Amino acid sequence: MRISLENAQELLRESINPLPHEQLALHEALGCIMAERVVSQIDQPPFPRSPYDGYALRAFDSVCATHLLPVELKIIGHSFAGKPAEVTVGVGEAVRIMTGGVIPLGADCVIAQEQTDGGEVRVKIYKDLKPFENYCQIGEDFFSGTEIVPKGIPVTAAVLGVAASAGCTELSVFPKPRVSVLSTGDELQSPGQALGNGQIYSSNSVLLSARLQELGVPVTENTCLRDDLTELMCAFEKANKSSDLIISTGGVSVGLYDLVPEALERLGAKIIFKGVDIKPGMPAIFALLNGKPILALSGNPFACAVTFELLARPAIAVLSSDNRIELCRKKAVLTKDCVKKRPVRRFQRGILNCGAVTIPGEQGNG
Repeated sequence: MRISLENAQELLRESINPLPHEQLALHEALGCIMAERVVSQIDQPPFPRSPYDGYALRAFDSVCATHLLPVELKIIGHSFAGKPAEVTVGVGEAVRIMTGGVIPLGADCVIAQEQTDGGEVRVKIYKDLKPFENYCQIGEDFFSGTEIVPKGIPVTAAVLGVAASAGCTELSVFPKPRVSVLSTGDELQSPGQALGNGQIYSSNSVLLSARLQELGVPVTENTCLRDDLTELMCAFEKANKSSDLIISTGGVSVGLYDLVPEALERLGAKIIFKGVDIKPGMPAIFALLNGKPILALSGNPFACAVTFELLARPAIAVLSSDNRIELCRKKAVLTKDCVKKRPVRRFQRGILNCGAVTIPGEQGNG
């Protein structure tokens, strides 16, 4: 018996367990959801640093300095980024310093090179500075013990940058599910191959793989299968071991060669629902095999696309603990009536423009 779309989505969310969190290397965590917060174990910066190329000095030595009456200081060392000057700045002294360089002991300010004569042995400065002017304090970005990445947010490039600045090499995240795509049907041929009599190209396998990639979900397998019960059972069993979700297309209706329901039942899968009261995509099946979800969708291209959005996306959102994958709902005005003879809940292709939806051309399952 077919069930409503809302009931089907509710059963999906109730039946699927989110994937457990994992420690992933920074470059693998992009796009995942943070499972635990990150607390810095260091001060950043861990030393007082210069924001400019210039000279580190004592503010007291710059008193009354101007272009007309410059103050001249002796240069006693150089502090470059990663190569600090191992000196202490005293009265009448300065250290040549570059952006990011460690401000040496004794110095309490930095003058920008543009406000000096750029000297290398002695330097004339043209500006009166205050203590700690142009001086980046230890922990100016964040201190040890500060939460720098909260739990529950998506891992973006900015998150990775902040985590790296604190010395993190990995993050605790909810991983993206691994998905296998199985397309069934003797009539299917891979694009690029010559079509035999009665064959068509397998567009669903390309569509689903691309949509999963657009959602940031890794595809572990993308296979076309014949209408053979043994082959189908072997493929579902293999994919069940290597992936967190299986999405199949074709073979779910009531035709002589619609063998997917029988294959799942013989494998011992638990059928949660079989048939959703929508058009297209009515014969969709949701099952669990060894606790892992399987979505068997119609082989008609548009029906496959519709039920992926309505059923697969909620499943992926639960598995990945990522609500961003859920469909977004908006209200809009239909520009023209869409009349059908049968009173079935229908999903149609539409073009949204400035709050108005236009239904284009013919609407068919293909």
